[in-house]
Amino acid sequence: MTTSSQRILVVLAWTCAACWLLYSLAVRSQLPADMAIQFSLDDEPNLWLGRDMFVLFTVLLIAADAVVFHRMVHQVGDIIPAAMNFVFFFFYGGMIGVFWEVLEFNLSHTPIRWIWIGTFAIASGLIALLADLAGRISK
Repeated sequence: MTTSSQRILVVLAWTCAACWLLYSLAVRSQLPADMAIQFSLDDEPNLWLGRDMFVLFTVLLIAADAVVFHRMVHQVGDIIPAAMNFVFFFFYGGMIGVFWEVLEFNLSHTPIRWIWIGTFAIASGLIALLADLAGRISK
């Protein structure tokens, strides 16, 4: 992984964290006081959390993942394999996708769309692979 692709992926991770913070704060007032955060196999909510705790928890978790990736890139440097970037962003994107679907459920009571979570995870991983590949080609 080259320095330029490292920067792109670190900026992407922090941009995702910032966008999530802004979006969750923008919709915070529209969310119910108690939000469904866990669902049964029948997509019925079975665990709730206060909206402020949900926003705080998700923002902190996404930011913590961005910090981990930033530190990993800073300490390991350009020897991070492309597969590791894919795996990190696959799970990072999947986590954001899950949070997004939970927010959408609580805003509009639409059922959880697992296909969108998977699509977001795969797309995030592929973006990381493409950034890594572009950096290696430009070397």
